[in-house]
This record gives sequence, structure tokens and C-alpha cells, in this order.
Amino acid sequence: MVEVLSDVMLLEGGNQVQYNFGNIPDWVWERDYAFVCKKHNMDTAAFRANMNFLETHPDEFSAILEEVITKLQKAELNKNAPQP
Repeated sequence: MVEVLSDVMLLEGGNQVQYNFGNIPDWVWERDYAFVCKKHNMDTAAFRANMNFLETHPDEFSAILEEVITKLQKAELNKNAPQP
């Protein structure tokens, strides 16, 4: 789920910038979440079920989000690292 939520965070951030932090049409979310689910061989119903579970288990959700944040921070550091 860490990989899926990492991609979700990236897509949500990109959408916020693209739409200037305004209202984002529902079809954009549906399209983008479907893309992430397909990328990770997960259907949208399974994604919703996982999110519903995590919403009722905040300690587990928090631990996963910490991993997501660490993963994204490492990716950002690697992106900005000097290239040999």
C-alpha cells in the first residue's frame, strides 16, 4: 500500500498545482485513481476497501503514511543529488 499511496500523493499534489489549488473535477480524480490502481494491479473497489480499513485503523494508517513520506523524501533527495 506504500507504493500505491506514494503515487496517490504525487498525483494529488500534481492536480492541486495544475488546478491552482481550486476545485478539481470529479472525472479527473476518477481517471487518475483508476490509473494508479491499474499501475499497481488493483481495482478501484480494492483501493476503496483498503482506504476504508485504514480510516478505521489510524495507527496503521499513520505508520503507512510515515513510510510514504520517507519514500517521497528520499526520491526528492535523489532527484536533487548532483549527478556524476
